[in-house]
Amino acid sequence: MNQAALSADIIASTSLTQTQRLVLDTKLRELLHNLRTKFGVKKFFGRLIKGDYLECILEEPQSALRMALLIRTFVKALDIKSPNSDFNDYGIRIAIGIGEITMLNRKKGFIDGDAIVFSGRAIQESRGHAKNGLMFRSADADLNNSMAPLFTLLNVVLARNTKTQCGILWYRLLGKTEKEISAITGKNQSTINQHTRVAGWGAIERAVNYFEGVIR
Repeated sequence: MNQAALSADIIASTSLTQTQRLVLDTKLRELLHNLRTKFGVKKFFGRLIKGDYLECILEEPQSALRMALLIRTFVKALDIKSPNSDFNDYGIRIAIGIGEITMLNRKKGFIDGDAIVFSGRAIQESRGHAKNGLMFRSADADLNNSMAPLFTLLNVVLARNTKTQCGILWYRLLGKTEKEISAITGKNQSTINQHTRVAGWGAIERAVNYFEGVIR
């Protein structure tokens, strides 16, 4: 039975001050809590490694792209000003691996299986040349090829989004309406609508729906 593994690497986190790294650590732990709430404690496992590397396991692989986008928009919406432009401009690279998880020890944080190997390998291969990218890996070459254009287009759309737009996309990915986001953020609903459209939410939503229909 296939599951999804997600590996996420915070780019240029070493450029942050000690105080900023502590803030980042706190925020990433908050993110993991939010993901557990969204996807369910029994269906989701996530851990933070060395303060800047996330590993997540999701029992329902069709939700993996939504989870990856939630992580990406959350990190990009953080208000952490670094002198290193790589952190401010790029933020995070994320790889989704689809396959079996043969071992998951939640207490000891031990994970093994094809899915986590695929996602971890994609992150390793991307270091040095891929920034702020979403990646996809599985044992199915045809599936990998069919997902490549989708992920390429998503990366183009996401790369242009501002910090404010990422914050709004985060709430949309959680299933919040524009009216609810307006109440949460204190911004006018018309402003939320404008940011949503400019951020490319329509295309992002269609991509997520397509992924959820294809991955099993």
